[in-house]
Amino acid sequence: MKNTIVTLSTVCFALVGFALVSSPAPATAGGHNKIEICHVPPGNTGNFHTISVSPNALAAHLAHGDVEGACSDNCAVLCDDGNACTIDDLGDCEANGCPAPQQVDCNDSNDCTLDWCDPATGCENDAVTDGALCGDGDECRTADMCQDGVCEPGTPIALDHVYFTTDNGVFFWSSDSTDAPAQITNPAMGAYSIAMSPDGDLYVGTGGIDWLEKGNTGAGIFRIDGAGAAHQISSRAAEDLQFDPNGVLHSSDGTGIYSHIGGADAQCSANPTSQFTFESTDVVLTTNGVAHQGIFGRGTHRIDLTSGMTTFVNFDGGEDAHAYDSALSEVCGRSGIFEVLPSGAFSPIVPAAGMGVFNFQRTDHGDYVGNAASYGGLSWPQGLWTREAGSSTFTRQSTHDINALIVDQVCP
Repeated sequence: MKNTIVTLSTVCFALVGFALVSSPAPATAGGHNKIEICHVPPGNTGNFHTISVSPNALAAHLAHGDVEGACSDNCAVLCDDGNACTIDDLGDCEANGCPAPQQVDCNDSNDCTLDWCDPATGCENDAVTDGALCGDGDECRTADMCQDGVCEPGTPIALDHVYFTTDNGVFFWSSDSTDAPAQITNPAMGAYSIAMSPDGDLYVGTGGIDWLEKGNTGAGIFRIDGAGAAHQISSRAAEDLQFDPNGVLHSSDGTGIYSHIGGADAQCSANPTSQFTFESTDVVLTTNGVAHQGIFGRGTHRIDLTSGMTTFVNFDGGEDAHAYDSALSEVCGRSGIFEVLPSGAFSPIVPAAGMGVFNFQRTDHGDYVGNAASYGGLSWPQGLWTREAGSSTFTRQSTHDINALIVDQVCP
């Protein structure tokens, strides 16, 4: 029995010893279980620095103003100047000291609030008086006004960007501008026809029958980049340029219509064609009513379609000015701008005669007409003219001698 007791005592002692050896040692001041704090010396608060203390000492340090964590993580507290209108925690304050305070930016980008700062509470954004003018970022509306601190949309406007060509290059004019048109090609280049791709790139043709008759050379088709530089994509003359509904560029040079894809020129039609336009992906209005749905002849200076597919044409009144009516019988000697009725008859509109290139872009806004005085049969002075919807009066916006023009409807 004694041997049994001794044996059990030995086992119990061994188990206790194993437990003592296996249990972790308690944290001590000399151990590794330290806490990082930012020590702020009393009476010398600007000399703060990071130290490590035992958990048992943490409460005492916090009681006399130290901050838990490294000093560089507490710059907003250590450098606070008590002013809610300043930013105090820029950079590493432990390495570089507290920076000079910077003013907060209270701008909320709202035209309808008055932005200011209260040192006690910070930024304030008070609503301005109702009725004050503002801008909501929508250029297709005008006279936006503030209401309860919010910019309310104003009256919708029709805004167009007009691009036209002259013998000196390509020019730009905005329908909301009182400034003269600005030249956008650099360097200056002779330009005849013009078209805009679906993604907004401008293409210019420096050729065509009229162009060559003026004694000009260097025919070709060019893309105009954002800096106004011209990049040649084809050496063909271009009396007219148009993009089809699929975004493919086409041109005519008096011998037919050509497509331009990847630098290759492919003839789509051999019918003599001066001006043309696309009514759909497979219907082209040209000079001949046999191969295409064509109704217009060599004297045409421009063909336009409204959104409802109404067709308008312009004839210069010269010897070659002619058209095909609905019976495909030739009609000669026309001069002026005409609407083609569903019956195929030609109905004159204002002005009855005398204008050159034009663009009927929509019925709810107005028309753009351009004239080059050197064209035969044209009686109006050269320049860019506009007509508001429902009016019979044209207003001249510039005196440029225009070869061709297009309109980009910025605000439909």
